[in-house]
Amino acid sequence: VTAGAQAPMASAAGSFAGATPFWLAAKHVNVEMMELLRAAGADITLTNDNGTTPLMVATGVTQIQGPRAKRGDVSQFYSNWGEADAIEAARYLLEHGAAIDARNASGQSALHGAAYMGGKTLVTLLLDRGAAINAQDAQGQTPYRLAEAHLNVASQGVSSWPDTAVLLKTRGANTTLGVDGRTLLRQYVSAANAAAAAQAATPSR
Repeated sequence: VTAGAQAPMASAAGSFAGATPFWLAAKHVNVEMMELLRAAGADITLTNDNGTTPLMVATGVTQIQGPRAKRGDVSQFYSNWGEADAIEAARYLLEHGAAIDARNASGQSALHGAAYMGGKTLVTLLLDRGAAINAQDAQGQTPYRLAEAHLNVASQGVSSWPDTAVLLKTRGANTTLGVDGRTLLRQYVSAANAAAAAQAATPSR
């Protein structure tokens, strides 16, 4: 599975292009730094070039599933994201007017991020604040489908959060809407195999 196959959470949405210092503080779920920047006049609504909001990055969009790094580690393959910090950051952002159902160019919302990271308490917080439970991203995945199974660039395969999926189902998620990660993986593999076969069949010049 290539990084491109992980488009829902780790490519354009996570690009630093257009990111402000406040956006980066949100990505690192650092409320102290967010407040320092806001108090100094930072516009907390600004997104990166993909339209990914500070709330989205705080709740899980752009985060990488893998060993938690120490704050300040700049590796793109590790995340210092933790659910407790994310909950604090999400509450802070919502209290300061963040749009809970904003969508980026990949169709992702904050709830997609929380479901991707398996944050049950974070998912509950967003649902209690009115997040749309059945929103589909550009690949057709709803938050439920992401919790059920999603492509994970860190493990180069499919990950799932069964408890989070059960929570979303209990809260009213449409469990038949969209496509799960295992199906997406099969589609990527099939497309890659077809491309390789077509290339092999093309006469060399």
